[in-house]
Amino acid sequence: MKLDRPVYLHGLWGRPAPEAVLSQPAEGWTFVGEYPVRPVGPEIAPSAQTLLEKLFSENFISPPASVGAVYIGSARGEIGSLLSSYETWKFRREALRFVPETTPGALSVLVAEKLACSGPAITLSQTCVSGLAALYQAVLYTIATGQAACFGAVEAPLHPLLIESFGYLRLASRRKAFPYTLPFQENSVALAEGAVIGFVSPEPGPWQIEQVALYTHSGGGATFTALPEAAFPVLLRMLGENPPQAVILHAPGTRKGDFTELRAVEAVWGRIPAITIKPLIGHSIGASGLLSLFWAQWLMTHQMWLFDTDGIRLSPSDWPAPPCRTERGLVRPLLPDGFLWRVAVLGAGFGGGVAGVILRYVPF
Repeated sequence: MKLDRPVYLHGLWGRPAPEAVLSQPAEGWTFVGEYPVRPVGPEIAPSAQTLLEKLFSENFISPPASVGAVYIGSARGEIGSLLSSYETWKFRREALRFVPETTPGALSVLVAEKLACSGPAITLSQTCVSGLAALYQAVLYTIATGQAACFGAVEAPLHPLLIESFGYLRLASRRKAFPYTLPFQENSVALAEGAVIGFVSPEPGPWQIEQVALYTHSGGGATFTALPEAAFPVLLRMLGENPPQAVILHAPGTRKGDFTELRAVEAVWGRIPAITIKPLIGHSIGASGLLSLFWAQWLMTHQMWLFDTDGIRLSPSDWPAPPCRTERGLVRPLLPDGFLWRVAVLGAGFGGGVAGVILRYVPF
């Protein structure tokens, strides 16, 4: 989507925050059965609603003066509440009631209540690109109305049923040592929780949403993740031929997803610096795209980049990296002449959808 007027991002707040993860990347992981998972707190969140409550209670989320709409991405909604109702139903069939907490819509309503927003409150489900789809809809709303909009994503996917389901599909990692997911080396996904909230507005700010695109392809030629080979080149051309300085990839670690992305980036934009943050934070399904955007904002704010180390790989070994001041460490400050001001975030959904956004940093 080519924006006919500028739209600005007025901050992202999220969990897990980069500072909490980067200090001790190997900590915070636990196992549910034989599968590694990464909760954002000391305990696994019982629901996506609880995770949103934590985000609002522990972060100072300052919205614009008037928020006209709320769009929240989530792959499933409140699976915990639904399964709890089912367990009750098995013994007392007359007790089953499908209350709002069991539906995805409850998540957007919760955020709208927190922000005193009386406009539309919509929850979107586009599997792993749900959060980027929410951003796409928020930008459309702001362009059409001239009002600020809230967007976000939340997943608390650590219910044993979902973890077993990923294991059955041979998607979940069984590695016993950190890093639990190796997206450029083998087929693995380590599940994790995540939540992000942000705002877009026509009012100028330090972050401009330069381009945002959402593309769904239902034709043949699907890979293991149901991702068509042609989808990513189409997405990148929708985002524009002018390449960003760097890109954060979804790179879910499935057999072809990450290299499909890399081949498309090389074909359309060239060999620009590319990383994935999944080995550090796990795969948070519907929130994964916005968590990548959250990290892009953080890296540009601090003018840093992430580099491979002996213990963890975030980029293919032969891929270029931006110039930095040091030659050691996972997080390295960039050189002044390599100022990072334009980063793309790309995502792939299990059902064949792809989404992307180019974020421009223009500090006041």
